[in-house]
Amino acid sequence: MSKDPDEKQSSRVQAVVSDSGPLDLLYQFQHNQLQEVVRRFMGGPPEKERTAAYKKASPSFQIAADSPPLLLIYGGADGQVPIETADQFVIALDRAGLKDVTYYRLAYVDHCPYSLIRVPIMQTAVNEFFLRTLAHPETAQQIRRRR
Repeated sequence: MSKDPDEKQSSRVQAVVSDSGPLDLLYQFQHNQLQEVVRRFMGGPPEKERTAAYKKASPSFQIAADSPPLLLIYGGADGQVPIETADQFVIALDRAGLKDVTYYRLAYVDHCPYSLIRVPIMQTAVNEFFLRTLAHPETAQQIRRRR
């Protein structure tokens, strides 16, 4: 019987980039930010046993010391994902002892600064992050030389 070759590969997340991704659905619901979207996604308001589901679906409540490297990009003027949730998330990551966290808190920028290419320098930041965290060092060096 042959073994599946994928068994040798980890399915664990190796690196994360969040461009204005929701971090605390409970906070968003309680502060009326995308409240209807969050309520529909979670199947109702955070009442009784559903409060635990809100926390389980929120990265802010899933911090672990062995979390992968993180690159966080958030706009200071985001009307959909409150910047204070990103600030609190970064503080909690630091308290948990995470060492590989990069946080871009972009003043006067609204939702999704990278995905909408409103802040072009972020493309370089994201590319460099993934080269550093995911690419074999020799491959990353070759890619950098070609630029």
